[in-house]
Amino acid sequence: MNESRTEKFLIGTVGLGAGVLALLLYRLFSFLSALILKNTPAFSNAAVIMIAGSITSGFIFFVGFRFLKDIFTDSLGIKRFSPTAILASFLCGASLNVLSISVVNLMKVPDEWIEANNESINLVKQAPFWVSFIAMYIVAPLVEELIFRGIMYSGVRRGWGIAAAIIVSSVIFGIAHGNILQGIYAALAGAVFAFAMEMTGSVWNAIAAHTAYNLSNYLAELLIPAVGYTGAIIIAALSFTGSIVLLITERLLRRQKKKEE
Repeated sequence: MNESRTEKFLIGTVGLGAGVLALLLYRLFSFLSALILKNTPAFSNAAVIMIAGSITSGFIFFVGFRFLKDIFTDSLGIKRFSPTAILASFLCGASLNVLSISVVNLMKVPDEWIEANNESINLVKQAPFWVSFIAMYIVAPLVEELIFRGIMYSGVRRGWGIAAAIIVSSVIFGIAHGNILQGIYAALAGAVFAFAMEMTGSVWNAIAAHTAYNLSNYLAELLIPAVGYTGAIIIAALSFTGSIVLLITERLLRRQKKKEE
């Protein structure tokens, strides 16, 4: 049965509301966890916020998954896991970050934007290495992708379409990062993460791209001094283009398989 415009609008609105609610729960539990554990000497407040908040909000998501298992399994593509697509998504996220860092460093970006961005990152890095590692490279990609791509993007997409879902989820993802430069980075990255999910039909690929994006800060620190910003842009642009081609190919192969079935 075809859905009317009003029904589609309501479906998209509910999807957006569900995503915003999940984000607010995540922030609420993070804030409460930080208050409880803020005097713990081994942790920085930022790391506590990301890890402890994710554990508590993750429990809520797990309960929701148990009750809405069929919906989540279908919309998130939990059972769809392609090693080739994961590698393509990983390459996509890593090359995008190196490309973004290189381009920004060649542009005239206000110093206050850079300072705010660095301050946000350093808050997490103040914690012991293993705590920062878990927070930035495991917790953040997993929880944020389940919220923004898994819940928000999937819900809005069903009612408002792919383009609207990408724009809405990516803009809110950028705003949630709290400063201008990081917000621009995040909004652009969010659109690419949504693309990876759309091409493969699985949130695992958005998580893989997000993980690689965060990890590639180390890659940028090695690559840029060796080849310069221009060289890094060329290498990253070629890698990014290749990963996009691989993801589109994955989409075409998946469609062909469905037709054969």
